[in-house]
Amino acid sequence: RLQNINQQGAALTMVLILMVFMVVFSIAAYQMSQGNTGSIAMASSSEKAFYAAEQGYNKTLWRINNEKPSFLAAEDSSPDPITYDGKDYNLYELKPGPNYRINVLVPLIDIAGSTVEDPYRRIIRSTGWDSRYPERLRSIEVEVYKKTFTQFAMANDSERDKAGNPLYWISKEVVYGPLHTNDTLYVSGTPVFHGPVTYVNGITISP
Repeated sequence: RLQNINQQGAALTMVLILMVFMVVFSIAAYQMSQGNTGSIAMASSSEKAFYAAEQGYNKTLWRINNEKPSFLAAEDSSPDPITYDGKDYNLYELKPGPNYRINVLVPLIDIAGSTVEDPYRRIIRSTGWDSRYPERLRSIEVEVYKKTFTQFAMANDSERDKAGNPLYWISKEVVYGPLHTNDTLYVSGTPVFHGPVTYVNGITISP
């Protein structure tokens, strides 16, 4: 009987030890799962904040391309003069979106002794956040340029002569710089283009 009692006591001790280990492992697993859940939630929130910042940037870029340049002054009549990266800018603060805020930096340049805003360059700074965690911010900053015909070595509205016949770029012709046409680009042979070539309606290669 004494031996049976000792065996039962030893078995009870082992059961208690196993129960303690199981409790410890359960707590560790729970804490690990909670940590993973928190990391996933933080990553998801950061991604949503980035998407919000992109939304603000895309909307502002659309406005720059489609609205009058004066829309900046209409929303912020007294921009802040700042120095950024060693250069002078006017900082405009636009009306914020539901989960983003926008600043537009306009470079200041000197023309004939007068300081004026550069009509072709803008820096769009967009900061977004997840509505559930507004303290977690993501920002993007993009400098954009407005293309002008003076940026091209050659720019054409039409690639046809007065009779309506297509004008082909042919062998031994060379363009030193960017080329753009608002029409179809016609190529025959092997002309050389030292720069990017862009077109609106497509390209026709013959033969």
